[in-house]
Formats: sequence, C-alpha cells, structure tokens
Amino acid sequence: MCIIIMGMGGKLSQLLNIPLVQKDNITTIRRFSGGGTVVVDTSSLWICVHGKSCKWSVDYVFGNVFERCKLDAIQRKRRLLQQENDYVLR
Repeated sequence: MCIIIMGMGGKLSQLLNIPLVQKDNITTIRRFSGGGTVVVDTSSLWICVHGKSCKWSVDYVFGNVFERCKLDAIQRKRRLLQQENDYVLR
C-alpha cells in the first residue's frame, strides 16, 4: 500500500495519472507546507508541526524521534541519511 503526499502548490492534473490513482484506490493527501510530491509506504514516519510561532527548537521537538530512528537503523543494519530536509533509512 502506498500514499501520495502532495505539497500545497502541486497541481493534480500535472503530477498524477488521476484515472490510475482512482482505479488503484491510492490515498492522496495535500500537506499544508510546500514542497514536492512524494510517495510513501506504510513503513514511513511523517511528522509535521504547524503554528504561528515556535518556542522550542527543532532539536527539542524532534531530537528524541531522531535518536530512536538512529537506534532502529543500527538494529536493522541500515543507514540513516539526510537528503535535503528529510531523514531516510537505507
């Protein structure tokens, strides 16, 4: 199973084969932030924080999640890489 996540400015008709997405019953959502369209599967973890201001640093909010992901990567003998603004297990 996969899910298509589109950025705020993405145009459905330009980015998706709509008849095929409907035929295969693929869930498609639009996130509130910009950025490209991505396809994720059920092993993905997405975290998104929205607000007018943030009193906490990114490390404070996400540090524990990142540390758990690093431990998981080590246990699974995989690598945790940073690609652009994302972290990816390989």
